[in-house]
Amino acid sequence: MDWHSYDSSTASGSLSSANSEVRVYVERLEHKLNSLGLACQALWEILQDNMDISEIELANRMQEIDLRDGVADGKITHTVITCEACGRKTTRRRSSCMYCGAPIASDEEPFAKE
Repeated sequence: MDWHSYDSSTASGSLSSANSEVRVYVERLEHKLNSLGLACQALWEILQDNMDISEIELANRMQEIDLRDGVADGKITHTVITCEACGRKTTRRRSSCMYCGAPIASDEEPFAKE
């Protein structure tokens, strides 16, 4: 296609459509984030009221969880491992390989108390 004959309205329409899709996606993410924030606040208040847990304990536990992957970056990073049965990449979050169904060896129980 010759760039002289390219219809700028086509490009403008495509850009407008892409902007609209991104806007909807961002709105959904914001809604999810707000819902999660509300749930976290409710759970935190229940814990404070019923178990007398301090904000210092919460902050310490958040730091402990953040450092489980060896990096203090404010994120939970799931370790990628190789399935021993099929050799494909998977995560320890799963109890079995999503490709071959083989059980995933886990060094720790996901809900075990330390």
